[in-house]
Amino acid sequence: MESIFSFEIVSPTKRVVSTKVSEVVLPARDGEVGVLGGHENFVGLLGTGALKFVSDSNDSWLLVSSGTYQYLNGKLVVTAEVVEDAKDIDTEGVKKRVVELEKELSNIPATEPLHGVKSLELSREKARLEVNRRMKLN
Repeated sequence: MESIFSFEIVSPTKRVVSTKVSEVVLPARDGEVGVLGGHENFVGLLGTGALKFVSDSNDSWLLVSSGTYQYLNGKLVVTAEVVEDAKDIDTEGVKKRVVELEKELSNIPATEPLHGVKSLELSREKARLEVNRRMKLN
């Protein structure tokens, strides 16, 4: 089994990561997915949350949201609407924004389109906190 494989993350504006890795853990729509070299080919929908990849025995953490992932012939490609490095997350600002969004959401009926937009924004903010927390644990 091949232990090292190619890995790319692409956003709408640029290629964010292009490297060789030994492991990737990513947020799928229905839970986390772990990928090791030699995996069978597959495709899936990306969720919102922490993405970890291991390159040269170093862990790197990113926030990703909304997109797809595909493992094909020894290469994993993640396309994401949002990609942020965990090191760049302002946790104090994010905590304040979470409080604001929770208050806003409590005043918007769930049937309103704005409720869905604000809910996605809130899930991304909470994911930023989780990515930062996981990065600090390693």
